[in-house]
Amino acid sequence: MILRRFGCHSDQNASRNVEVTANPDGRLFETDTSNNVTLRKVILKGRSGARTVSVPPYSPDPS
Repeated sequence: MILRRFGCHSDQNASRNVEVTANPDGRLFETDTSNNVTLRKVILKGRSGARTVSVPPYSPDPS
């Protein structure tokens, strides 16, 4: 069950950060591979058996 992978019990709504890796196998040529990993927020909602997952629009870090 995917919710267990997010560390949630089946009755919890929650926000979690998911690590996303681009080009993990190195099959694309890149001059800089230091920026291939980022965290994305996902929001788990609903009741057990009727969960939804939403991802807010991308917003780059202000730093």
